[in-house]
Amino acid sequence: MPLSSIILQSGGLSQLNLYLPMLANYSQFVVLSDSRIRQLYGSTVIAALKQLKRPVIELSVPKGERSKNLRQAVRCWK
Repeated sequence: MPLSSIILQSGGLSQLNLYLPMLANYSQFVVLSDSRIRQLYGSTVIAALKQLKRPVIELSVPKGERSKNLRQAVRCWK
């Protein structure tokens, strides 16, 4: 198992439960999204990950292209 995984897939939210067994060996999870995506889908993803009884860290950046910058990356890293 790698130290971390990033899962990006069109329609992946509807298949989220299929991924949970593959994630069971991780000690924690980080969910990174912009504020709009968090509002739309975040609670679904976070609730699914919490089923694995591991810490879930939520990181959100402002919506839009302007928030994709080094300052936001540093903030998330810390």
